[in-house]
Amino acid sequence: RVYPYFPIEADRRFEVYVIEMDAGAHLDADPHPQGTQEFITIFQGELEIWADAEKYSIQAGDGIRFRADRAHGYHNPGSVCTRLSLTILYV
Repeated sequence: RVYPYFPIEADRRFEVYVIEMDAGAHLDADPHPQGTQEFITIFQGELEIWADAEKYSIQAGDGIRFRADRAHGYHNPGSVCTRLSLTILYV
């Protein structure tokens, strides 16, 4: 489930969402425009993130920033719903 707090607009260079991913859920994303970065903060649960050949595992209380101008995706490997904040910054 994706809840847009600040969706993309022509005069804004960022988007902000709260996302809830059920246990075992996967979400794949196409590359964003060159230079785009994603900022993720985990409020509940855990999350695996992959971007090209790199893989990251983060848990509640953690945050991460990564280049999102390449193929990437998310997976909730845990047994509870993962709740997170996602900010996408377009440069």
